[in-house]
Formats: sequence, C-alpha cells, structure tokens
Amino acid sequence: MSNNHPSTSILKPALIALGIAGFGIAADYSLRAAGRVLFGLTEGPKGGWIDDPEELDGREWDYVIIGGGTAGCVLASRLSEDPNVRVLLLEAGISDTKVIETRIPVAFSQLFKGKHDWSIDTEAQPGCAGRKMWWPRGKLLGGCSSVNAMMFNYGVVSDYDEWAKISGSDDYSYASMEPYFKRIHTFTPNPLWPGVDPAHRGDKGLLQIGYSHIEETALRFIDACENIGIKKVSDINTPTSRVGISRTASYIDQRGRRSTANTAYLPASVLARPNLVVATRMHVTRIIFGQEDGAQPRAVGAEFARKCGGKRYTVRASKEVLLTAGAVHTPQLLQLSGIGSAAHLKAHGITPVVDLPSVGQSLTDHTAVNAYFQSRSSLDYISTKLKALMSGALFTWARAEGGPMASNVSEALGFLRTCDDQKLFPEDQYPEKIEDTSSGDGSPDTELIVLPLGGYYHGLWAQGIGYAPKVPTFQMMCINLRPVARGSVTLRSSNPFDPPVVDPNYLSNAHDVAIHVRSFQLLLRIAQTEPLKSHLVLDAADPDGQLDHLAHTKDRAEIERIVRERCETLYHPCCTARMAPEEEGGVVDAEMKVHGVRGLRVCDASIFPSIVSGHTAAPVFALAERLSDMLRGRAEWK
Repeated sequence: MSNNHPSTSILKPALIALGIAGFGIAADYSLRAAGRVLFGLTEGPKGGWIDDPEELDGREWDYVIIGGGTAGCVLASRLSEDPNVRVLLLEAGISDTKVIETRIPVAFSQLFKGKHDWSIDTEAQPGCAGRKMWWPRGKLLGGCSSVNAMMFNYGVVSDYDEWAKISGSDDYSYASMEPYFKRIHTFTPNPLWPGVDPAHRGDKGLLQIGYSHIEETALRFIDACENIGIKKVSDINTPTSRVGISRTASYIDQRGRRSTANTAYLPASVLARPNLVVATRMHVTRIIFGQEDGAQPRAVGAEFARKCGGKRYTVRASKEVLLTAGAVHTPQLLQLSGIGSAAHLKAHGITPVVDLPSVGQSLTDHTAVNAYFQSRSSLDYISTKLKALMSGALFTWARAEGGPMASNVSEALGFLRTCDDQKLFPEDQYPEKIEDTSSGDGSPDTELIVLPLGGYYHGLWAQGIGYAPKVPTFQMMCINLRPVARGSVTLRSSNPFDPPVVDPNYLSNAHDVAIHVRSFQLLLRIAQTEPLKSHLVLDAADPDGQLDHLAHTKDRAEIERIVRERCETLYHPCCTARMAPEEEGGVVDAEMKVHGVRGLRVCDASIFPSIVSGHTAAPVFALAERLSDMLRGRAEWK
C-alpha cells in the first residue's frame, strides 16, 4: 500500500463549493461540511428525541432507562417492540447521529476531551510514576460504542464459564452466551480475509460487523508474529480460538461507517414508536425510592436536571428502573441515590437506603503499554483535520469507497499466554515465574494490538495535546488482560455534577508489572522480525527520544521504568457493580437486580463478575439482549 495522495488541485472545486479557504478547514473540521454538503450525509433521523425536560416532568412510564449508551439503546429498542410497554430512555448527551465524527471510523479521537466526552481523570497512580490517568467515556446516545476503536471481540469460553461460577447461574456460561453474541450482529465477509466460518458469525443482528481498512504495516505485523511462533487465525472469535494473531473485525457497515448502539438499535423506525420516548441532554441526579412498611425499598423513578444548579425534574416507573450508565457513572449514581457503603454515604451527607459496601469496589481495567517505531508508511498523514481533507482520504470515504478513513486504527490483534508459553518465552531466557491469572487452561493473559500511526497519549497530539510525531510512526501495544489490581469508584461529593473519585490502582503489584515487562520485550522482538523489520526504519535518528529502536538493548529495570511511565488504560473499566452473591462482594444478582432493593436492575460493564480476556462492548450488547428477553418473559434467556 502506498501513501501517495492525489494532487490537492483536484480538491479546489470542492473547497470552493464549501465556501472556505484551505486553512479555514482546520478551524471547524470540515468533515461536517464536506460530508453533509458534498456527499449527502445527514445528521440522522429528524425528530424522535425529546430535548425539553418540561415535557417529561411528572410523567410515568413502565420502564425508565438511565443512560443511552451501549446497553441502554438495546433495552429501549427491544422493550418497546411490545406496543403495550411504555419506555423512557434518559441520556445526558445528544444523539451520535448529530456528530459526524462518530460516523468516520478513524476520527474517534477527535471527540476526546470535548463536549461529547465525560473525560474522566483518575487519582494519581503511584505505580505509574505518580501520573493521573485520563479515561474517555462517550457522552452521547450510543455511549462508548460511538467513540471506541470498534473492535469486535468478546474474550474466550473460560471467561463466561467463570462468570457462571461467580454468579451462581449457568445462564452466563459460554454455551448460554454464545447465541447472544451471534444475535447482536450481521457479519459481512471480506474476500481479502477469507477463512471465517459463517457458523460462528451472526446473519440477522442489528449491528454490522466486518473488516475495515488495513495498512501494509499491520499485515506485516501479523506475518512477523506468525514467524516468532504466534499462530495466525482467520477468526479470533470462535470457541476454539483462545490464542493467535488475526486481523481485527470491527463494528462497521458496508459503506465504511461506524455501527453503534444508537445507529443499530434506534433508527428512525424505532424512534417513531409511540410507546418509546428518547430524551437527550437529561442528566440524571438520583434514583427515587419508595418505602412500604416492612418491605424492601423500591425504585419508583428518577430525578434529573439540565445543568448544575438547574431545576430538578422527576419521572416515574411503574415497573422498573434500569440503570445502564456504565462502569463509572453507574456506581456513582447508585451512591448518590443512597445505595453503597453507609459510612461513605453519610460522610457526604447522603441518607443510606441500603448499606451495600461493594458498590464502586472491584474496579478492574485492562492496561496497555505502547512501543513506537519509525515506519516507511503510516496513517499519521490523516491524523489532523486539514490533512484528512487535503489528502483526498475523506472524499474517498464519503463516496463509500473505504480507504484509510475507514480504518478503526487498531487494525490487527493477537492473544497469547505470557505467563508460561515456553515457545515464546523459554525458561532459560525468561526465568521469572509469573502467576497464571487467566480464566482457564490455555486461555490468554495478554493481548497485542497494532496501530499504523503514532498514537501518543491517546492520539490527542492531533488536537495539539502532547507529543506530535515528526516522522511516520508505527505503534504496537501490549495489554494485560487479567490484572490482579483492583480499584474503586467513590463519591467526590454529593453533587451529581461533580465527577467521581476514580482510582484504578494500576501496577500496584508485582504480577501486573511482570506481565507488561515480558510482553513489552516481545513487542521489541516482533519489531526485529521480518517481514515487519524491513518496513521499519530502525536505524533512524531519534533526537526527541520518542522511538524504541534501541529498547531491545535495555535491561529489565529500564524496561520496567518504561512500563510505569507509559502505562495507560485500554478503556475497559468494569466490575464496579459485580454480579455475584452479596456476601461475595456482589451488587446485583443473576437477574441483574440490585441486592436489597426492588424494581432496580443494572446492565452495563459494571456488572461483569470478572474482566473478560478481550474487549468489553460485545459482552455488554449480549447482556442487554439477555435482559430484554428476561423482562419480556421470552424463553431464550433460559
């Protein structure tokens, strides 16, 4: 593949049509104008949302869903299929169909730290050189499915068999969950990546799954991994594909657009249902409980506001309140509503409804460490707003012809066992013993991902934040899939507009450090392996000290220092309202009901009994489909 670009002269008529001069494009990101004016892209369905809280105040629905993210969109769509069931979905952001960057796969980092991002800062992490971490969280109808790297992967069989054991219910075993993984999606084969068995893929689901753009560097990475002993597999999402290297399947439609929870589950035809109301820009401040003599408290509605200090509004739920606010905001909202550690709530002046100390505890996340190299080709050339237009890549994408704008950025991935793979890590060269924390025999503890660009600090350099690469850059990352570290999400104050205190406790133990040190060393070996090696410029000068061309010469102590200085989130926080018995640290039971109250269920990544050895979006989609079956009394959930 080449990075030759069409002459900008052919774009001049387009720029004139847009009525803006060259450098003015960068100011407002002409993706919007170019897409809507030149290529007929729209902002999504006209109407279908309520944006005035006065229209909701005091009204009643059967189900009130809090949070229009991955699970919330699924539940709103599925429950409202029954015309006799009234459903209200409350979302703090706007619809992702109004934000064209959510349609363009490669553009998701343009939304980071903006108005469509909750932009969470963690507490300083002693294990990570004292740095505060930053977590993007989608503040949109569509949630994190609108701002993530679109990676369709859901872990391995033993992850879900572990869920069944922890939850005490076989409904969460892999055998029970696999039909839901198929139900959620429709797979489109790609002739350039054959060998995917359609028996393991869905053909009637609402989400669109396929293979997006891939750069030559990513293909060379796959072959290099195979050459050092990681087997190449056509489909990493099968019951037998526990380890291996593969191309990334992504949430993408046949026109090269991102497929999100919102676009898939809440199209115009669904929004037109008279029994469904989707309300945007509604910030829920607490869940309302009623109390009957001698009975458990019951969730009867929700309170919300437009802004901090603004008027509070209420809605009621005749059946149940469904909390789908995500692994950060679900535990925050439970605590604001009086469910959590009684001592913690009282310290913030909140009257406890249920003393449930596990709320906000057991926070688990995948951590990633990046390695950077100069490459002979890179997608850095489309990482800024002006360059994306001037290269012609935007126009190619807008004509539904794919191209680099259809890249999900994380173009290839691999799974392996760092703890005991003797082929990759022979004991005479890697004598350090590392505990096996995987979910089962032969299951992975490490993931590798490749990015054909320099994603320094979450790719925010394209917005002028942090180090900007000065040469075409290639990036690899190693991920700890089964960390030992556990953190917490607690209240900063009783003000629902204050962000919570998030402490992931990264690299707080020897195991998590050892996994990253060993897997980072593996990345350095891959970089020195053909056919990738000859595509990198490993003898290039590095005056800024930002490349890892000589990192393979460093000793363990130096590698550990790199790990601690570079460790970041892979954006997979979970387990903060775990599905488990209350006495074992659970917040919800096997029917997703919150312990100690009635009429309240949780469905999002916060209820994961344990972190999966893969990506978290697909499991959330599957859990939401399962809960919708449960609530509708459909036999499929059993």
